Amino acid sequence: MAREARILAVVNSARFVDLPPIQIYEQLPDEGVYLASISTIYRVLGENKQVRERRRLARHPARAIPELVATGPGPGQVYTWDITKLPARSRASTSTPT
Repeated sequence: MAREARILAVVNSARFVDLPPIQIYEQLPDEGVYLASISTIYRVLGENKQVRERRRLARHPARAIPELVATGPGPGQVYTWDITKLPARSRASTSTPT
């Protein structure tokens, strides 16, 4: 228990929070510190559900797919330069070239 707590404390410290366990394992012996083997570090992280991408990644909101709507007051009122993405009567029959 104390060993696992020490591993978690080191791995989650501000210095190593963005690094994968292999890089943490490579840096510590240079300083004269042996924490644990790579497999033990991965096992402890797995038991605590921390085996994932450790870097802080940006979360972008989902984009809505734009839809071309060709409606007008009457026939011949709406014109477009590109008709390849206009909706058709059925889903399978769009005007995209094959």
